[in-house]
This record gives sequence, structure tokens and C-alpha cells, in this order.
Amino acid sequence: MIFAFALGLLIDVLSDGILGLNASASVVLAAIKKPLFSITINKDNYESINIPTIKEVGISKYLKYTSASIFVFLLVYIFFDCISVRPFSFVVAKLVLSVIANVIAVLIISYSLLNKR
Repeated sequence: MIFAFALGLLIDVLSDGILGLNASASVVLAAIKKPLFSITINKDNYESINIPTIKEVGISKYLKYTSASIFVFLLVYIFFDCISVRPFSFVVAKLVLSVIANVIAVLIISYSLLNKR
């Protein structure tokens, strides 16, 4: 969690936004990584799989894990970014569209860059 906080804070410092948004979302995601992995992939494989890939876990489990991870990260990020400023419908629409766009981006990157032999 310390690494997640440091990396998130570094992203916040280098970006032009509110300090602490990426750090808080990264820490929450790091805190639930193990339970999320055991729910979506398999609790028996947690020790053998360091970073889940499409080849190791299959497309459906990979999609569940990445979608849930992105959803949790963006839920925290958007909640703190839009707290009491935007209407609820705007926040929900922003969350749904952001999750869809990020999952598509992760799948494209996973297939094109990370699946090379």
C-alpha cells in the first residue's frame, strides 16, 4: 500500500489536478487487490500468479478482474473529484463511460503489446 500511495502521489504531483486523487484511489485498490483476485480469478492461484494475464487466467476471468479493478479505482477517484459539485446522474454517467473506455483500452493494450511472444 505504501508503494501504491507513493506511485499515486507521484502521478498527482506530475499531473495538473487535485493532489491526492490518484493516491487515494491507488491505496484503496491496493487494499482490496487480494480479495478481488480471490473472488474474480481463484484464491488457490494467488501465490502462483503474480500479474494476471489473458493467457494465464483466460479472457473471462481477466475481464472480470480488470473491470472490477478499474471500477473500484474510478469509483474512488470520481467520488472524490465530484463530491457535492456535480449532479448524481452526471457522476454515474461519468463512472460508467470511464469504466467502459478504460476496459477497452486495457484489452487493446493487453492484446497488442503484452501478448507478444
